[in-house]
Formats: sequence, C-alpha cells, structure tokens
Amino acid sequence: MKPIALFRHMLIATALTATMSTSAFAGDIRDRLQTAAAMRVSWQELNLTANQKAKLAGIFWDSKSERDAFRDQMEDFLATAQTELAKDDANLDALAALSEPLINARISSGRSIRDRLIDFYNDDLDAQQQATVRQILLQRLDRLAELSDALENLRTLFGSL
Repeated sequence: MKPIALFRHMLIATALTATMSTSAFAGDIRDRLQTAAAMRVSWQELNLTANQKAKLAGIFWDSKSERDAFRDQMEDFLATAQTELAKDDANLDALAALSEPLINARISSGRSIRDRLIDFYNDDLDAQQQATVRQILLQRLDRLAELSDALENLRTLFGSL
C-alpha cells in the first residue's frame, strides 16, 4: 500500500475511533450505523445482465487505470515539491505551474468517468435498477456525512487537520 493511501486509511480509522469513543457522539453514531446496516443495499441487487456488467466493468477499469496513473504522477510531483521546498530559494511559482496540469487532468478524468456512469445509468439500467442505484448512492452520502462528522470531531479534539 502506498504511504499516502496508508496515511489516509489510518486517519479515517483514527477519526472513527475518536468519534465512537467520545461518549457524546457514540450513541448517535451507533444508531446511524445500525440503521444503515438494516437498510443496506448491495450492488448485487442490481441484477445486471452480462452486457451491463461488461460495460460497467469497462468504466470501472478505466477509472482505476486513470486513478493509478494520477497517483503515480502525483507521487513524482510530491517528491519534486519536497526537494524544491527544502531549498532556501524555493520556487513556488514553478511548483504551482507544475501541479496545474496534474490537477486539470484529474478533474477532467473525473468528469469523464462521471459522465460515462450517468450515461450508463440513463441508457442501460431499467427503472428498478435505477431505484437501487439511488438507494446505494444515498447510503454512500450517509457514509460521507459520517466521515465528515468524524473528521470535524478530530479537528475539535486535536486542532485543525
């Protein structure tokens, strides 16, 4: 596992642990998790056809490939940035210029994948499958809200992150 990914996982685990161990929040989080578990909908409930699975797999593989390429480029940039920032006469303008194409490419890639997924949803899924996807997305939003709350609690406990 790459150091950045490991750090992210450790931070999330710490945030969730801190949140759950803080008595003021523990009951609320447990209730939310139990409710989420009871309402949990899985991707298997989409009952995708072979063609749908193949199309969706292609979108996911392209997304993973683009994400992996971005991570590799970002690691290279971070190494360059660390070297540059260690200098007394660090050129922040050059670093900003170096990061700009990476950021723009990542945003463009994300938009492209998002558009392909929306097209898949609109063009390839029936009404029941679309309803299941919406349930799954609502669950993901709930999870993001929980993680956001956990990070906010960490900020409160340990200062800004």
